[in-house]
Amino acid sequence: MIFDEWLSRLPRRDGLGWSLCLAILTAAIALRLVFPLAGPFITLYPAILFCTLIGGTRAGFLALAVGLLLSPFAFASEGISVLSPWAIVSWLAFAAFGYAIVMAIDFQQRTLEKSRQLTEQFRRQQYFTDHVISAAPSLTYIYDVQGGSNAFVSPQCEEILGYPAEEIAAMGPELMPRLLHPEDAPRVAARFADLLAGGDDLLPELEYRMRRKDGSFVWLLSRDRVFTRDAEGKAAQILGVATDITARKRFEEQLLASEERFRGIFENAPTGISISDILGNFVQCNPAYEKILGYGLEELRNASFTMLVHPEDRAANLAEMERLVRGEIRYFEIFNRSVHKSGRTVWVHKFVLLLKDRQGQPVNIVALLTDMTERKRQEEQIRLLMREVNHRSKNLLAVVQSVARQTAAYGDPQSFAQRFSERLQGLSASHDLLVHNSWQGVGLDELVRSQLAHFKDLVGGRIAVSGPELRVNATTAQSLGMALHELSVNAGKYGALSNDSGTVRIDWQVEDQPGEKRFTIVWRESGGPKPEVPGRNGLGRLILTRLAEQSLGAKVTLSFAEEGVSWTLSAPLANVAESGLFVPL
Repeated sequence: MIFDEWLSRLPRRDGLGWSLCLAILTAAIALRLVFPLAGPFITLYPAILFCTLIGGTRAGFLALAVGLLLSPFAFASEGISVLSPWAIVSWLAFAAFGYAIVMAIDFQQRTLEKSRQLTEQFRRQQYFTDHVISAAPSLTYIYDVQGGSNAFVSPQCEEILGYPAEEIAAMGPELMPRLLHPEDAPRVAARFADLLAGGDDLLPELEYRMRRKDGSFVWLLSRDRVFTRDAEGKAAQILGVATDITARKRFEEQLLASEERFRGIFENAPTGISISDILGNFVQCNPAYEKILGYGLEELRNASFTMLVHPEDRAANLAEMERLVRGEIRYFEIFNRSVHKSGRTVWVHKFVLLLKDRQGQPVNIVALLTDMTERKRQEEQIRLLMREVNHRSKNLLAVVQSVARQTAAYGDPQSFAQRFSERLQGLSASHDLLVHNSWQGVGLDELVRSQLAHFKDLVGGRIAVSGPELRVNATTAQSLGMALHELSVNAGKYGALSNDSGTVRIDWQVEDQPGEKRFTIVWRESGGPKPEVPGRNGLGRLILTRLAEQSLGAKVTLSFAEEGVSWTLSAPLANVAESGLFVPL
């Protein structure tokens, strides 16, 4: 090694090196010519050696050539013929040994240079490796399989785990049982068993948790491969790189939680939500959206939103959508009709907005859909009811005016006030029933009993009420209500209910007659004082006859027989019953 180091420091292939070679060669020739040494080439062997060492093969072959050229003079000085066997053998031996010296020195020099290059390359590689490992954020380790401990751990272990490399090394085989999270131990053990059983050098990535020195856990992502194998081909050492992914795992957990919250809102929201591309093709929708329109997601993916909009509303929708995609508006709201899968019209309130990517390019359209069909129906019903209330109020006022006018025509002011009040109370009872039933008709049994409220203790006894279930319309309720009121008041004052034994029977029925169904109601008194026929037609008789006939298109019979008053009204069922609400018993 010392000789090699000395040789490596000799000047070669430059001016100084060639000067030294010429000096050595000159000295060797001079010594040979001046001093009679043994053999003709004894001084030239060192010259070839040193010339090759200093000047390389060219200088060595030059020294050899000079020695061969001067050999005749050396033989002549010794009195030996150049062509003698001795001279020829000596000359050939000198050439062979000189060539061997040059080639041997050259081989040694090339080997030394290669060794020097390899040493420098290894040094640089080691320098690079050390600095890469030190600069890398990941933890690098070499795990010795047989010893069950780490043969090498990079300095990053202190930053990631809180332990210096010396403490990690001191833990030995207890490192993993001590620091590995218990829930991850089975996966790590299974992976290690696969490593020992398999022949692959590169192992799959593995995520696991390790306990830091402060007691907290850090998530690591390991990428391992077999570093060395023993004589049997089994893994002897494992080279691994562990990256701290705690921040990424926390972000993934937050992202998962956020996605779960969004999914929960999306799936359970009562408002329909759809996501489509900018061409209007459906990408996703929630169950509420499917329920509103009746289509499943797969069916919607084969349709565009324009197909779901009512033809009369498509132009307005498309105009707003084009403005949205062009960026003229951020969102828009619209109230329009959509077409349900069944073909029926669905009124919806739609809120539409545009989603953009990070570059500001539109990527998706989000629509929030609220079913407004029921609200629309209610609004229409309210408008209808308002028109109906207006119409019926006018009719009611006309009835009140008629009652007032007719009452005023018979009797003095005091009698007028009393009779007018009583008749308004009867009209009010019928009106209360209509309001209570939202002007959707009144049960006839309920109407009769309301007009007999001042005789409610007698109903079911002296007053018998019977007939099929029937809901009468508002006009019938007002007309019949006033007629029944007149009959009950008259019965209480002058008829069957004015004593303790008289009875009243109220019956109604529906009969099939040629071409129509007819409704008939009968009021029949008995057991009371003999009725007297009125001397003139008063308002009561007018209400019982003409008013009922005109309002219901009915035929009325009023008789004052000896056994008691009898009143019969017969009218077409269509004029009496609330539409579709007659249910015969």
